[in-house]
Amino acid sequence: MSRDEHDLLLREIAGGETPVGPEAMDAREAAERQVTYNLLNQYGGILLFGDAVHQFYSDTIQEFSHQLSAVTSQLDQFSLHWHIVSLSRFYASFDLLRRGYYFESATLTRSLWEVALTLAGLKQNIVRLEELFGGRTQGTADRPAPRRVIEKVKEADRKIQKHLLWQNPAINDHDRDVLNVFCHLLNQSNHKSNLGLSVNVFRQGEGHSIPTVPIFVAEHAALAWNLLFQAMWSLMVTLSYLHSLYPPAESPWHNRYSKLLRICEYTSEYSPNDVVKGFAVIVEKVFRIPAV
Repeated sequence: MSRDEHDLLLREIAGGETPVGPEAMDAREAAERQVTYNLLNQYGGILLFGDAVHQFYSDTIQEFSHQLSAVTSQLDQFSLHWHIVSLSRFYASFDLLRRGYYFESATLTRSLWEVALTLAGLKQNIVRLEELFGGRTQGTADRPAPRRVIEKVKEADRKIQKHLLWQNPAINDHDRDVLNVFCHLLNQSNHKSNLGLSVNVFRQGEGHSIPTVPIFVAEHAALAWNLLFQAMWSLMVTLSYLHSLYPPAESPWHNRYSKLLRICEYTSEYSPNDVVKGFAVIVEKVFRIPAV
């Protein structure tokens, strides 16, 4: 198939128009702009919060990168790499939310939560780096077979969740209920798109049409933001593990970081959502490391 034949086939799939797909694209982009407009009017604080965190996180990566040296530990190097990939993952999740893709946002939020748990598991010596990668962290001939690698990675993840969440003696039954709701929503957003599917089935049952472009739904926007906020807060606390990469004491970064943690605590304390309100205990018991 030549390039011209290939392009013609795609145009025919799209209905024969040139440029390809203008109606769907225009409808989608107009719907996204409307969602952002409504979100700004009703939940402007979400957009401000997300943009502030994105700027802080981006600046933090730059600050920490400048502190890397030949004596930086392997663990701190890997942890910084996890934060670098999480920076783009955070903004992608936030950007999907602001354009009306609430449950798609939550699928990325789940990975931020998993990174935060991983960093906490490493910091608390629950797992080693080698376990997280299914063997050695360097490419060598004695690396385990692929199936064994997958088993080891899953085993390490289970160990982290067991010790930090489900069998953590510092977490009581009420706190574990908070965790269950949070994790259930993340999982249902991801697995087979169950959360979005259930919303559509409910809409149909109520006699409403099923939208094929994003629409503003206040409850869904709040749900997606609450999930992102909780995962982001957990991840931001893990920055405290990287003391070796902190900028000099006179840097304004320290004051900015303190203010970020303070506004997260404030947001949780005064949230109308019980799960968000109860998440402060999870952050304290799972992610904070006592100063030595």
